[in-house]
Amino acid sequence: SLLAALPLLIVGSILLLIFNPGILTTDSLMQWNQARNERYEDAHPVLFTFYLWLVQQILPSTALAVWLQMAAMALATGWLAAVVRRACNATVWTSLAGGVLMAVYPLTALFSITLWKDIPYATTVVALTALVIGNVFLDRPSLRQWYNALALVLLAAACIALRHNGPPVALTALLILIVRPGTRLRALACLVLAVGLAWAIKGPLADWVDTKRTSAAYMVYSHHLAAHLAQGHLPSSTEDRALLDAIDHGADDWRYNCAIINPTIFNDAYSIATAVEHQDRLLRICLEIARKRPHIEIDHLLCASSIVSPFHHN
Repeated sequence: SLLAALPLLIVGSILLLIFNPGILTTDSLMQWNQARNERYEDAHPVLFTFYLWLVQQILPSTALAVWLQMAAMALATGWLAAVVRRACNATVWTSLAGGVLMAVYPLTALFSITLWKDIPYATTVVALTALVIGNVFLDRPSLRQWYNALALVLLAAACIALRHNGPPVALTALLILIVRPGTRLRALACLVLAVGLAWAIKGPLADWVDTKRTSAAYMVYSHHLAAHLAQGHLPSSTEDRALLDAIDHGADDWRYNCAIINPTIFNDAYSIATAVEHQDRLLRICLEIARKRPHIEIDHLLCASSIVSPFHHN
C-alpha cells in the first residue's frame, strides 16, 4: 500500500511546491477564514472546518492542510490498489502501476492539492471501497479486531459528515458488510455508531461552536426541476409555473447540466433568495412532476452518476 501510494505523494508534493500554498478557490478561502475566525457556517461541512482550525493551531498556512489531505488521498489510493491486486491475485508490480496511473492522471494530482472538502470526502470513499473489498474477498481487515471496526466507524462517519451525498455511500458500504456472514452484528454496530457520530458532529458539536445554520435544499430541488424544464415538462399549476418564473427569468431550461448545478443557480437570472424562501413549495413541485414523469428523474440520476456525464450531456 505504501509503495503504491508513493507516486501520488511525490507528484503531489512537487505540484504543491509549484502551486504553493495550494490551489485555492472562493470556497477554500471562505472555509479557511471560518476556521481562522471561529465563525462556523454549515454551508460547508463543519468537520472540514474543524480540520482546518486544527491545522491552523500547528501552522497558519494552507500548505500544511493541503499536503496532509493530499497524503491521505495517496495512502487511500495506494491501499485500494494493493487490495485490488491481492483480490485479483495479480503480480506485485500491478499495484505500483495502479499508483503510478493515479499520480500521472492530471485531475487526480491537481485536485489532491486543492483545498476543498471534496478531497477528504473522496479519500473516505476510496478508503471505504478498499476496506469493503479487502473484507469481502480477503477477510482483511477483519471486523473481529476492534481497531478495524473503529476505522470503519470513523471512515463512515466522515463520509456522512463531509458531503450531503455521503450517507448513501456509507450506508451501501456498511450494508455490504452487514449481509456478509460472520461479523453481521459487528457491522450493524458500526452502522449505528457511525450514524451517531456523524449526527453528533453535525448536530450538538456544531451547535456548541455556534454554527450558523443555512439551507442548501433549494439546490437539490432546482437541479431536479431543471432536468424537467429541459425536457419541456412544466408544473400543471399556474401558480407553480409563476413561482418558477419568479425564481429564474432567464433560460427556459434553467441552463440545465446534469453534472453540475452551478450554471443554474450561480447566474444573475436566478434568485437564490426567492428559491430559499419558497423551498418547501419547490420540494412539493419537484415531487409532483417527478411522479408524473419518473423517466426524466431516472435519466437525470443516470447522467449525474456517470463518470463521463459532462460529455454525455453535451
